[in-house]
Amino acid sequence: MSDKVSESTSIGGEKAYFAAANTKDGFISYFDTVFFGSDIKRRYIIKGGPGTGKSSFMRRVALWAQKKGMDAEYYYCSSDTSSLDGVIIDGRIAIFDGTAPHSYDTVLPGACDEIINLGEFWDADRLSPHADEIRELGERKKAAYAHAYGYLAAAGNVGGVLEGIIKPCIKWDKMVAAAHRLCEKSEKGEKSEKGDKADKRKEDGVYSDRICQVTAFGTAGIVHFKTLSELASERHIVENYYGTAPLFLRTLYSQAKSMGRAVWVSFDTVDHVTPTEIYFPDSKEHFCISDASLNYVDDVSFRHVNMKRFIDADALADIRYSYRVARQIYRSLLDLAAHELSLAGAAHAQIEKFYVSAMDFARQQKFCTEFMEWKII
Repeated sequence: MSDKVSESTSIGGEKAYFAAANTKDGFISYFDTVFFGSDIKRRYIIKGGPGTGKSSFMRRVALWAQKKGMDAEYYYCSSDTSSLDGVIIDGRIAIFDGTAPHSYDTVLPGACDEIINLGEFWDADRLSPHADEIRELGERKKAAYAHAYGYLAAAGNVGGVLEGIIKPCIKWDKMVAAAHRLCEKSEKGEKSEKGDKADKRKEDGVYSDRICQVTAFGTAGIVHFKTLSELASERHIVENYYGTAPLFLRTLYSQAKSMGRAVWVSFDTVDHVTPTEIYFPDSKEHFCISDASLNYVDDVSFRHVNMKRFIDADALADIRYSYRVARQIYRSLLDLAAHELSLAGAAHAQIEKFYVSAMDFARQQKFCTEFMEWKII
């Protein structure tokens, strides 16, 4: 990841995640996994254009629920990372944005799913004179995303080359053995739990596998939440020596799955199949890559995994130049993608202004209050 396009943040006290990602393969959605799990008993699908208050509506409901003693998880938009894509209340009520690029309709109308149409609170007569401007901005936004995905695809290709360059230098037997030992160590911590305590943890769902995406590449650059780190009682930082940290975490993830370990995982923002953070909910151990964009570099609360011990120094000497130049190209491609995403964000912000000016937010807030009192029980 390029430090030039990085922004790191933490949402204090929130369980903050992303429900989608902008990647080398385009837009990747985790909505089906997040909002359509077996534990979800009610789903409220919000419809409405940009600037109609979808994010504010969901945040207001979530904060109200927390004041009532309920749990809340916040899922942020992977593009407009200051806005919400959805919230989950008490693990059983999902409220999420059902408009493009993740359009959803009811699956079990009434029985489980309901539509919330915030378009009921706009004045169409105030919007229609601006139809051409909104359309033009929409095309500009679409083109910027297309360019961004093109650069991310190219970065993904270069990332594959970088991986191919470094792989022959890795002492794979030694790396796999180290990953296996770490899995065994934390598994012993799990087995030390006895009786009712272990059963209670299983009932609470801490043993389930989950995609918990905490990093996104959006219109403000790379944004990261420290949710998984804050859940942990023991933290490990994997030094990203010549790009080896993702390969180690991929190996750790594979070892954990082969051992039947429960694991929560967040993937790379470009290569969405490579882990950058792993959390074991049973032992509360957290592993992440050292990266300036994630604000984990030189963090004294982390134990460091030294990746130099898994590298053949003689083999490394032969690839240093190729790796350095390819890495520079990779970072430049991310910078270009960040620029295009910022242009998309600017167009989106202009579209929002038209809708904001046409909304009756006082009436919408009254509806929100009634919704909370009658629906969130």
